[in-house]
Amino acid sequence: MTLRNVRFSVAVLMSLCTAALPQTGANPSAAGDAQKQFALLKGLAGMWYGAMQASSADVPADALPNKGRPFAAQVRIHVTSLGNAILHEAHDPDVPDDPARWSHPITMFYLEGDRLALTHYCDMGNRPRMAAAKPADANTVTFDLVDVSGPKTTGYMNRIVFTQVDANRHSEDWVALVGPGEKPVKFHVDLHRMYEMTGAVAGPDGSP
Repeated sequence: MTLRNVRFSVAVLMSLCTAALPQTGANPSAAGDAQKQFALLKGLAGMWYGAMQASSADVPADALPNKGRPFAAQVRIHVTSLGNAILHEAHDPDVPDDPARWSHPITMFYLEGDRLALTHYCDMGNRPRMAAAKPADANTVTFDLVDVSGPKTTGYMNRIVFTQVDANRHSEDWVALVGPGEKPVKFHVDLHRMYEMTGAVAGPDGSP
């Protein structure tokens, strides 16, 4: 082996060893939190049905969806990409399932370094990115805004909170900042797991 080959081999070995070492600035605790939050959301995989309601202290009820009254909501949560991503889809089951004509926002969840992140593909024509906050408890995941791509004239989502009640129930709170002055509007939905074969909705005890 020539001296040149020896130098090359040593350089390759050193680079491999460096890659295997923990990187400066890594936060094992935060990475562990993100993995637990990701696992909690994966546990919500399935079809869900419930009633959503919009409320705001700054926007008149007449200007809110369904004038602030509850309306039906259906949510599908799907683990995809070999477990590396979660797809969340929401729509109103009382209208045709046609995303080109009716509201049908999607959200993708994924691990990004030592945090859990999401990109929301909004019906308002923009794409907010959010990151999960440090967990307050084992059953709640709160996402706060990082940045927004696309127009923000109509409004954009600013915060999302998932709360697991039990295996068959969870709630979601979506906070949007809308119109001039970016007035907050909260969309709250209590969801029950649906049995995909029958369409029945699970009760508190898990029975259809």
